[in-house]
Amino acid sequence: MLSKKDFLMGVFSNLLFLTIGGYSGVYISQNYRIPQLHSPTELIQIAKEYYKKFEEIHSIKKKNDET
Repeated sequence: MLSKKDFLMGVFSNLLFLTIGGYSGVYISQNYRIPQLHSPTELIQIAKEYYKKFEEIHSIKKKNDET
């Protein structure tokens, strides 16, 4: 079991990195031209399309290897 000191150091460390990451993200977003991310539904659709293409390519290779 973790001691109280180890637990608090872990919480503090994670909170510090979360804060630094959040601040960095906001700074970069405000000062640089970066493209907006797709919405979660669009990302899921893109992932499904990628998976289908990947599956088709590998099923074709598998069929060619069997013959």
